Amino acid sequence: MVVWIACALFALISFPVGLLIPGYLYIKADRGEAKELSAFEIWTVILLGIFGIAAVEIGGPTGAKIAWSIVIALFALFVLAVVALLLI
Repeated sequence: MVVWIACALFALISFPVGLLIPGYLYIKADRGEAKELSAFEIWTVILLGIFGIAAVEIGGPTGAKIAWSIVIALFALFVLAVVALLLI
């Protein structure tokens, strides 16, 4: 029963967040601002979600590059941590 409640809560929380990305892109297209976005910025928004939206809105292409740099650095740290734990 607890698992079902947890799943329901997760669905209620994640469903609206999942609608933010298409909503953001729709608003950009509706205002005519989508043509200003590069493909890199659009993929950043799609793949990084809320973090990507914030990065693109605040920094534009530079913000997207910084966001991807952070994601790649975190992934590398995660891989190093897993390797370190396996070697212990």
